[in-house]
Amino acid sequence: MQVLIRVLVIAALTLATYSSQANHMTEETIDKRTSPVGQVHIEGVALEGQTETISVATEPRTGEMLYGTYCMACHSTGLANAPKTGDAEAWNKVLEIGIDQLIISAKAGKNVMPAMGNCTDCSDDELKSAINFMMETK
Repeated sequence: MQVLIRVLVIAALTLATYSSQANHMTEETIDKRTSPVGQVHIEGVALEGQTETISVATEPRTGEMLYGTYCMACHSTGLANAPKTGDAEAWNKVLEIGIDQLIISAKAGKNVMPAMGNCTDCSDDELKSAINFMMETK
């Protein structure tokens, strides 16, 4: 009798496991699990099901905005000899080459600073704005 009960329990567990896996492997559940988690929107191109395009503001970012996003980690602490924000003496030394040369240097990367401080879409004016913010802020 105990053997029969064990066989029935094993059979019931096997059927339950099989049915749960079968539901998990339907085309619908597979599509749901593997569907994209987001979409990329290119400015000026209508999204699927949308009849008009979305306009995105393209105003230049402020030096403060860029500083908070890209520069603060190193320039607030002087990490890797980065000139500290608001340290006039350090910035005056850096600016001995002139602001235009400094922009060229920032675009190429300097010491451990990556090219453009990782702001790959910054314009020259935005870089200059971030530098001016760091020079003037205390």
